[in-house]
Amino acid sequence: MKTDWKENKVELHEASDHYLQLLEQHRWLGNGLSWTVIQPVGDSTPSIHEISSRLTGGGNPEVRKIEVQGQDLYPMEVVFFGQCNGLIILLQTDGGSYASSPEVMHWLSEDARVWNVSWQTNGSGKFSHAVYGQTLVRVPELNMGNITGTDIGALVDEIGPMQQAAAVDLTEAATLKEAWARKTAAMAVVELSTGMRLDEEWLSNPRSAFIIDQPIRVPLEPLAFGHFDPDLDSRLRLAPEAVRRKVLLLVVQHLSGTHNIDSELFASAMEEVRHGDPLGQQSREDLLDAQIEWGEEAAGPLVQEGFESDPARLRLAALMAVRHALIEAGDQADRFQSLTYARHALGSEWPPFRATIRASLRLG
Repeated sequence: MKTDWKENKVELHEASDHYLQLLEQHRWLGNGLSWTVIQPVGDSTPSIHEISSRLTGGGNPEVRKIEVQGQDLYPMEVVFFGQCNGLIILLQTDGGSYASSPEVMHWLSEDARVWNVSWQTNGSGKFSHAVYGQTLVRVPELNMGNITGTDIGALVDEIGPMQQAAAVDLTEAATLKEAWARKTAAMAVVELSTGMRLDEEWLSNPRSAFIIDQPIRVPLEPLAFGHFDPDLDSRLRLAPEAVRRKVLLLVVQHLSGTHNIDSELFASAMEEVRHGDPLGQQSREDLLDAQIEWGEEAAGPLVQEGFESDPARLRLAALMAVRHALIEAGDQADRFQSLTYARHALGSEWPPFRATIRASLRLG
């Protein structure tokens, strides 16, 4: 959807004024926001399962319904989502920048057009437009003087509001309208490019959200186990569901023992999912609470210098593997993000454990 900004100044001003009013009413958004709109290229809208996979590079994030304002699951990130008129909306409101990272934009845009505008508490921000895995337009600091990309003319008809906002000297801004000129202009560009408006109704109701684990590394890596071990991943997918579930529970047993994780908690959770029933809500809460607590102790990416000798990070990787194995075992057992984490938690002990998995597939 193209808009000739020179001929539609009333529409542009109305959109910018709308976002100024929205930020004034919700000052917390002025400190941190990441808003993404995805337009799939095709006749069908992706399922939640597909969206979660694209968002994480083949991973399996937990989905919960949460209030948009006031949520705090640090160091995990919360990405709210919704669908409207064939478009997919992602929103982070806590200053998180996961969805605006170049890697995630690449994954989301493999077969789609994607727009993102974001900024953080420290004042940094950017606008990005990606298509088919390429960043066509990127505007660091929301400053058109810094524009880059593989096709910076791709939004020539839509980018007008940001060109106008670039003339505002933020160091001399006397009003919120001037101080937020680049932010509201970038949001207007997203709306005028997609037809999607972020409004009061979207912010005022509980929304489904993806709970994003701490990254393994930065830059981000895909979480799909097949990215690291395509042979074993393919063998697992070809195995019967009962065998796949057996492997996932083997992950729970092995890692909870090697890393001294609360055996009582996991023993009861294993009984819940042993025969394919979903993991119970209380167990999900307990596991998430434990991961948040341990995550604060080992904040930041899992794999850093000295990772192999850092007990806190190894234990966190083990807990992440166990938590996801329990979720996956009770949910068709068709994703193996747990094994992605298990590889890091086990380190040099991974090859013999991998051999055990291979043996269980042969015996299954």
